[in-house]
Amino acid sequence: GRHKLVEPRTEAPEPVAPRVLSEFCAAFDAGDLSRLTGLLLDSASLEFPGVRIESGVEMLRRSALHNTIFGCEEAGYRPESPPRSEVRNYRGEPLLLWWIGDAVDAVVRVEIMDDRISRLCNYRHSPEATREVCDELGVPFRIHGYRPHSRISA
Repeated sequence: GRHKLVEPRTEAPEPVAPRVLSEFCAAFDAGDLSRLTGLLLDSASLEFPGVRIESGVEMLRRSALHNTIFGCEEAGYRPESPPRSEVRNYRGEPLLLWWIGDAVDAVVRVEIMDDRISRLCNYRHSPEATREVCDELGVPFRIHGYRPHSRISA
């Protein structure tokens, strides 16, 4: 009958993440800022939506990437265990999940140009986005609120 005319549905294969992302994860996990920033375009940026944008490899090395991996003394932040990075496909797009201990600490979108990373968008302070992505991926996560902790000087 007619069932023979219907083509069986085949699921699309998982997209293969660009090699630069696995190299980024290896450097991130090793805490190797030189190797990590060597995978970025000189003009690369890292955005925390609604909080701040940092641009340029040297700024990222000294600030956001350093603070993520090693902590930020000024803010009194120290990761409870060494952070690690993992590439996951989310709705056909490779994302980075930055883990601390047994939970995702940040969901990070990545843009690539010429086999190097041109932009990172870190959703650490976007609780709804973090919850949606992590729930859909079935991974544990932490929520940090909308603003980074800051010290108020008297």
